[in-house]
Amino acid sequence: MNPIRTALAAALLATALLASGCGDNARQRAKDLPAPAASGTTTSAAAGPWQSAIDSTPAPAPGTAPQANLSEPFRISAAPAGATPRAVVTLILDPACPACRAFDRIAGPVLASYTSDPQVAVDYRVISFLDRAGPDRYSSRAANALYCAWADAALAGKTGAWRAYLERLFEAQPAEGGAGLPDSRLAALGDGQFPGLSECVAGEAHGAQVTANTRAVLADKSFKGTPTVLINGTEFSVSGAEDLRGAIDAAKG
Repeated sequence: MNPIRTALAAALLATALLASGCGDNARQRAKDLPAPAASGTTTSAAAGPWQSAIDSTPAPAPGTAPQANLSEPFRISAAPAGATPRAVVTLILDPACPACRAFDRIAGPVLASYTSDPQVAVDYRVISFLDRAGPDRYSSRAANALYCAWADAALAGKTGAWRAYLERLFEAQPAEGGAGLPDSRLAALGDGQFPGLSECVAGEAHGAQVTANTRAVLADKSFKGTPTVLINGTEFSVSGAEDLRGAIDAAKG
């Protein structure tokens, strides 16, 4: 196959995906979300549209093991702790979104190439607003599975394993409108990398945080759907892999 035609097809596909995306009736979906759990919640007056306004993850009791902060984006970066990368790419996605899957196939290799670059950070904002697309709340269950995996990966330094898990979930994504993957399959796709994943998925342990973060994103009127891409806080329309790479490199300065 002609490589130029292949690249052009990929670029046109990406443009179409980002133009349509998975975002129909997002406001109604926000209304249908269950209320976040009241226990342990706090409200941040300074929270912006891409930050959770509600942190429903209770603080750990004294003497217990540390916990990952699931109210923040899931950041993959080689930047030292406390450092501010020059280019921050924020991706807002729903694991049940077909457009997110197609986008990831195009953008995933580009983002992976910056894994060792301390001047670049990739922030994943995982939300769930597509439960209506199937009969078994797959959007919420798959998002919870990603939160479960991140809760382990962030503390164990296995962010690369989390990214690989996200890719496997996208590759195994069921057809829109049909039944989602069962909990057992969601856990199995973790490939044994995340201790306690089966129990966390089965109990939907982070369901309240998924709901809280989803509400925070959907509350912003500029949100149109998934996937959403921001570079240093500014929404960016990706038309192809090299387009994205050029924008990241430009942001690095």
